[in-house]
Amino acid sequence: MVLTFIMLIMFSLAAGCGQQQKMDKPEVSFPEYSFMMFRKGIRFTSEPAASVPGKFELAGTVEDYENNSAILIRSRKDGEDTQIDQFARIQGGEFRTTVYLANGPGKYRIEVMVPKQGSENIYLGIVEYIVENTSKTRFEPIEYYQGYFRRGLLLDDFLRPGISVYNRLELEGSFVPELFEKYRDQNSGLYIETKKVTAEAAIAHDWIRVEEGYFKGNIWLRFGPGQYEINIGLPSTDESHDITFVAKFQAESTGTDNIRDIAPGRGIESDHPDIVRLARQLTEGKASGYDKAKAIHDWVARNISYDVRKSVNLDFKADDSALKTLRTRTGVCQDFTFLTIALARAAGLEARFVEGKTFENGSINSNGHGWTEIKADGRWLVTDTTWDAGHIEGERFVREFSEKYFDPDPAEFARDHIKEGIIY
Repeated sequence: MVLTFIMLIMFSLAAGCGQQQKMDKPEVSFPEYSFMMFRKGIRFTSEPAASVPGKFELAGTVEDYENNSAILIRSRKDGEDTQIDQFARIQGGEFRTTVYLANGPGKYRIEVMVPKQGSENIYLGIVEYIVENTSKTRFEPIEYYQGYFRRGLLLDDFLRPGISVYNRLELEGSFVPELFEKYRDQNSGLYIETKKVTAEAAIAHDWIRVEEGYFKGNIWLRFGPGQYEINIGLPSTDESHDITFVAKFQAESTGTDNIRDIAPGRGIESDHPDIVRLARQLTEGKASGYDKAKAIHDWVARNISYDVRKSVNLDFKADDSALKTLRTRTGVCQDFTFLTIALARAAGLEARFVEGKTFENGSINSNGHGWTEIKADGRWLVTDTTWDAGHIEGERFVREFSEKYFDPDPAEFARDHIKEGIIY
């Protein structure tokens, strides 16, 4: 899957944009307003003081606005090249946001801009402030991309620097109603990529479902304590099935537990009531991890059919998942694996997704394949519920339950399965 970043913001702050002539300023000055501010009918109800402790509130009203426009706030600390962009969405003619002065104490130049009429990527200056930051605190700023505003995502009250949690981060928000309707099919869920900021750079994925414009779900920081980079994406609006990332921020996990193989994840809703209920039914009365894993393998291999058309057409969707597979009773290898892992984790067993290739008809199949590793009774065992469900004849799936690929001899399994890695 190609992951496409959208960040095409060009800024125009030349004299022709309506900026006043710049003059030398003392270390702390009053705001310098431009003619554009009055043309847009902008009034500020909250502005920064001459000095602030790390952050300040910027709020106001706009008479001439568009539903999907936003105020851009660009800050730069004197003596440093790095500039930080923050946004305040204009809703119903009003805007409000907290502006963070991320790079510690010192003097900052703050430029406030609005979109040029009819353009999503050209901004015009309306006011400039010089502000002294008295706080020693440094923040990792939030990065927004234009897709955030174009698609109508509303996370402004959630996304703040300095987030610290224990293992999981609850994400809640909504969409601008008219933009949710415009992109309803693509606004089906939020794709979350988390990367631990270490040499290991371990990456995992979550999926938060959107229901009628609202969402609430967990981002799991599954690789133990430390700093994480979190990217939020949405399915692209074209037919590519790509992901468009719309925001990026950092969060710290203070958790001491390593939950990488037990927490839910993208496509693996091991905490959903339907998954939990089935896992309990399948493992009831079974004391050993091996017997639980075997019961899960047998149910998936007996009850899920292989979707030949999906395999041929590569008709993968961003919301493919264990729950979807359970409800449709059909899927390809990733879907068999999603469901097997979800049931195992719901039953209290560690489980993980193996990606690799298969050796078929005398050659390596160029298409990827997925199967499962489950930790049972202190050891990892392999199971491929897809291959144990049956086989394909022409364009037809033939059900033929087998136990050949449940906990097979490693040497025998390696004859037709080539492991390439673990994905989360």
